[in-house]
Amino acid sequence: MQLNLLVLSYVASTAVAGAVAIAAWRRRHLVGARELALVMLSVGWWLLANALEASALDRSTKIAWSVVAYAGIESAPVLYLLFVLAWTRQDGWLTRARTALLLLVPAISVGMAATNEWHHLLWSSVTLIHAWGVTAVYGHGPWFWVEAAYAYTLIGVGLLALVAGIYRYPPVYSARMRIVIVGSLVPVAGSVLYIAGLGASVHADLSSIAFAISGLIGAWAVLRSRLLDVVPVAWPMLVDSFADSVLVLDPERRIAAVNLSAIKLLGIGADAVGQAIDDVLHRFPDLVAVCQESGQREAEIPLSPGRSGSSDPAPSTLPSEDERWLSVRVSAIEDERRRDAGSLVVLREVTERHQMVETIRTLSLTDGLTGLLNRRGFTTLAEQQFRTSVRTRNRLWLLFADLDGLKEINDRLGHEAGDRALREIADLLRNGTFRAADLVARFGGDEFAILATEVSPTDGDRLVTRVEEALGRTNEMPGRKFALSLSVGVALYDPERPRTLDELIGEADRHMYEAKHTQRTGGQDGPGRSDPAARGAAAAGPRHGSETGE
Repeated sequence: MQLNLLVLSYVASTAVAGAVAIAAWRRRHLVGARELALVMLSVGWWLLANALEASALDRSTKIAWSVVAYAGIESAPVLYLLFVLAWTRQDGWLTRARTALLLLVPAISVGMAATNEWHHLLWSSVTLIHAWGVTAVYGHGPWFWVEAAYAYTLIGVGLLALVAGIYRYPPVYSARMRIVIVGSLVPVAGSVLYIAGLGASVHADLSSIAFAISGLIGAWAVLRSRLLDVVPVAWPMLVDSFADSVLVLDPERRIAAVNLSAIKLLGIGADAVGQAIDDVLHRFPDLVAVCQESGQREAEIPLSPGRSGSSDPAPSTLPSEDERWLSVRVSAIEDERRRDAGSLVVLREVTERHQMVETIRTLSLTDGLTGLLNRRGFTTLAEQQFRTSVRTRNRLWLLFADLDGLKEINDRLGHEAGDRALREIADLLRNGTFRAADLVARFGGDEFAILATEVSPTDGDRLVTRVEEALGRTNEMPGRKFALSLSVGVALYDPERPRTLDELIGEADRHMYEAKHTQRTGGQDGPGRSDPAARGAAAAGPRHGSETGE
């Protein structure tokens, strides 16, 4: 066994190829990583066998290790083509049968190497000379030229696929493809020198050294330039003429492509391509959350404008309002072999439509004349308040009021005056009498309903007193043509003994009519009015009957 610089170069090349293979295999979930690992594994096999062949001293041992090396020599071009096609996503036409067909010539070549001593079609002669110690010089038989032409054809097709990818995909990907092209040309050049006999003066296969350089370039591309982190996907699907904003995400949720509309809408720069979406769009967490989910999905989300984290931000077209709305549609992308190729995100600003829907919703829940909640809105929100009350153990007061004398106002002063009276009552209840958290509604006609959160057991009286005081201040204003008067009934909602809204309204309505009857008969107190403390404590009995007048 001999050890020299040639053997050491083979061993070093083997180590480089093995390191690249391990690095790529650890990231085999990325598109093309598995194929790259297999390429470098076959190259490492070839180089290790070459090292053992170069270290041997006798002819038969050298030929035996050359036969072993042929498994790597012949499989490397096929695996290289599979890697390029997979990484550039041009492998849709490949099936298992076609892949097996690509391996047919390499399999025959390995058989030719193993049986060469019988036919000499691969190596016409094997001669030992004194160079680098003892070196074997292999003469080229007819089959050698067949398998060499086949190998260069496969490598040439791979290079053409990379060149096509340069023009097919965005610049951020074409730059990475150029790295692969450079790495591919280095061993090709070394192999051409060996076959042409230009390296005869050194009596060594220079392609091994070339593959060592190629391995280093591959290692730099994978580990430093993160060659496989960003996979070129679906760029042909994307055109800048789209009115909608479009982003293409790779399987790692990095932005693979973005059209001009999306750049303007989101206020991001051209350098967003290749970056993780949560880094680029960190200002829009709702959008990031939708984009990072898996599968097909649609959502409408609020979008708030902010400063872009990009180093070259484009001005955003979002208005300066605090909140805008986007319709987001995310579609999963699969390649021809049904592998995950990322997702297509289509954004459409729907702020006007959202505002219109909210307006319609508001109109369906509010009274057009007074701007208060209508019966439907009050019922919907009151049911929510009841559920909250049961959970928090807070009691609620329901006030049911009737505008006294509305018919007389309409008959004497006209319906415009009656409408003005209703609006004045609404303003009186909404502004200054009740809190913003309380529900105030025009229940229909001349009836109003208020649901207020309890602060103390005597809140029923306090609330009615506040209404009376507000009415007094309004009626004292000079120049009024009519006075405002309300009859009010009060009921308490106790979460310890919950009741339905209809039951609560029914009780407050009875007390309201008792108060109205007291007013008409000239009485001073409604039912139970003389003992407010007892009223607040009694959950099942009458809560409050009150009237306020001119």
